[in-house]
Amino acid sequence: MKDRLNLLLKITLLLILTQLIYSCEFINENKSETRETNRGARIPSFSKDIEKNSSGALELSKFIYDNKSNIIYLDVNLTTNNPTFDGGRIFSFTLTDLVEGQENMGGEAVQIDLDNREDFYFDERSFSQHMNGYFKVIGITGPQQGWMTSILKPVKIEDAQ
Repeated sequence: MKDRLNLLLKITLLLILTQLIYSCEFINENKSETRETNRGARIPSFSKDIEKNSSGALELSKFIYDNKSNIIYLDVNLTTNNPTFDGGRIFSFTLTDLVEGQENMGGEAVQIDLDNREDFYFDERSFSQHMNGYFKVIGITGPQQGWMTSILKPVKIEDAQ
C-alpha cells in the first residue's frame, strides 16, 4: 500500500511539474527560430542536442506544446534517449522519466507516426542518433499511467506551408 501511495505521489508531482514547465516564462528562452519554405511560409524550428531529463528535453517539450496543431521543423541529436521503432510504424523516444533511471514509471515521450515516412531522417548509429524533418504536431495525450505523450507526424517539405 505504501509503494502505491509513493507512486501516486510521484505521478502527481510529475503532473504538477509538467504544468509548471509549460507555464514558466524562462523556457521561452529556447531560442526557437523559424525556417522559410519554398513557398515563403515561416515554420517554427528547434535545433539542439536532446539528452533525457535535461534542460534541452524540457525546452523541446515546451516547444512542441507551444506549437500544437502546427507544422514544425526539428533538427535534434537524441543523446541517451534510446529511440525505438515499434513494428516499423511508430518511432518514439523519452524526454523525461518520472523517476530518473527507472523507465516505464511515467514521464514525457515523443511518438512519431511513420505511416507515410515522408521526408523524415533519422541516423540510428549509436554515436549519431541525429533526427531532422518537418512534423505536424497532431496532439498531446495524457496523463495516462503517468505518461504525457506528444504525437507528431512527418510532413513533406513541399507541404510544409
